[in-house]
Amino acid sequence: MTQPTQTIPLFPGRKYRASFLSMIFNYCAAAAKILFGAFFSPIIVVNGLSSLSVASSKTIFFAARKTSLSRKTEQAVFLAMCAVLAAAAIFYIAYMARLFFVSEAYNPAFLYFIEKYGTIFGVTVATVAFTELTFAILGIVRANKQKNLLGTGLKCVNLASAFTAIVFAQTALLAMNDLSADYSRATALGGCFFGILCLGICTYMLIKFFTLKKDADDLSPDQP
Repeated sequence: MTQPTQTIPLFPGRKYRASFLSMIFNYCAAAAKILFGAFFSPIIVVNGLSSLSVASSKTIFFAARKTSLSRKTEQAVFLAMCAVLAAAAIFYIAYMARLFFVSEAYNPAFLYFIEKYGTIFGVTVATVAFTELTFAILGIVRANKQKNLLGTGLKCVNLASAFTAIVFAQTALLAMNDLSADYSRATALGGCFFGILCLGICTYMLIKFFTLKKDADDLSPDQP
């Protein structure tokens, strides 16, 4: 007899509530960055697209949580999250590497904005970025002690989000330092470094996937 599908409320309990709220924040941040960057700087648009990819990965996670999953479906969802993250990281690295060869000056409107509100804007962005990084690292440490595949994937996505947020903070802080200087190469270096770290997270996700898959297959080889 087929077991009825268990429906899980869309809004999660305490365990994933912060990540659910951060998903909403990622969508809002993505929209704001893309709109802001359309007028001020293409680099900000790229950061916005990165935030959108992070939000999409989290959406895959929470959409999957609405029903109880078989082991194979859970594994497929985890791989989908990893694929979205990897594709975004490759695009991010490619764009940032371009800045080593093509100088990209800040839009005059962006320079005016930084000149007028630079300190508040820079400190706010940096504070949010490093706070996000701290919580993401703590989340990875906790997730590493558990054998929850999707939970681990969600924490990895949070960490990737924190990495790209730091690059966005770097962009704002460099502009504050000297409005007339060209920081394209510095931005490229920071972007490529953290983009490669994001690919490293994807590699970690795959290692975790195959490790947990092997453990699960050893315990119950006949379970679907």
